[in-house]
Amino acid sequence: MTALGDLSTEQRKMKAKDEEGEGGVLLKTDLLSCDLDSINFSTDNSAKPIISCEWTSTVIKQAARLIESDSLVAFPTETVYGQGADATSSAAVSKIFKTKGRPSDNPLIVYILVFRKCLAKSVDDLVPTVTSAQSSSKISVLVTCGIKTVSVWVPDHPIAWADIYESRLLIAGPSANNSERTSPTTANDFFRDLEDVIEPTLDGGL
Repeated sequence: MTALGDLSTEQRKMKAKDEEGEGGVLLKTDLLSCDLDSINFSTDNSAKPIISCEWTSTVIKQAARLIESDSLVAFPTETVYGQGADATSSAAVSKIFKTKGRPSDNPLIVYILVFRKCLAKSVDDLVPTVTSAQSSSKISVLVTCGIKTVSVWVPDHPIAWADIYESRLLIAGPSANNSERTSPTTANDFFRDLEDVIEPTLDGGL
């Protein structure tokens, strides 16, 4: 199987068309700019993002709804651009492995917020600690690759944080690149590998 990152944009489009019968979907990747300065957070310990820019608020909500519907969304973190999917949905998580050309025995990290209120019922999926995935956990076995632990990450980036809060989900989130390439630090780096594979990309100006 040819890695997506080794194909040109046009080749990826043709590949996606060929695979539509197997669940492949051709997407148009939209680069959606967000105003970082417009995202602030509540001081009442709820971690609720307060977004003064209407466009940015709309974009964050759109991204969250896409994640809820098993789509992939790329977004900036404090280090590199990541791609996010609902960690409780095997259908969504499988798309991460497919788009990245990632080995199926390489576990994924899960983005969480540290506040129980933000995670709602999902926080119970990680009991008794945030490093242990119980057999009854709703986290997809594809995330953990069948092992009994799961790595979690609390992002320190307003866009990633707001996206998690809005979706109220545990989000599986590796870097948004082909597994054989360097992790993307800008939206342009992301487009190098995964344009027309993930929709949309939230541009945080990294």
